[in-house]
Amino acid sequence: MAGALQVIKEVGLRVPEDIALVGFSNELFSRLTEPMLTSVDQHCELMGRSATRLLLQIMEEQGQHFAPRHIVLQPDLLVRTSSLRHEPVAQANGQKDDSRNNGFLAK
Repeated sequence: MAGALQVIKEVGLRVPEDIALVGFSNELFSRLTEPMLTSVDQHCELMGRSATRLLLQIMEEQGQHFAPRHIVLQPDLLVRTSSLRHEPVAQANGQKDDSRNNGFLAK
């Protein structure tokens, strides 16, 4: 995602003013970029522990009938400055210019 941020800046766009940017996996660098990168945290460590636990259970039940198991881990959306929309600038006629953010405003 840091590569995408670099390319966006190279073409003259600004994050988040012109384009929002969201990453996936919540790597350490996502908190070190400017702006800090919004990310989906998929809880990799918990995923690894769950997979290991499941593998050990399957190995213990070696002689028994295998029954598929499903583990669902809920990801978290960590909103940081790379995806925050800013309020549009008020124009002289009192109208708000929301063309840069397609009418969506930060709350």
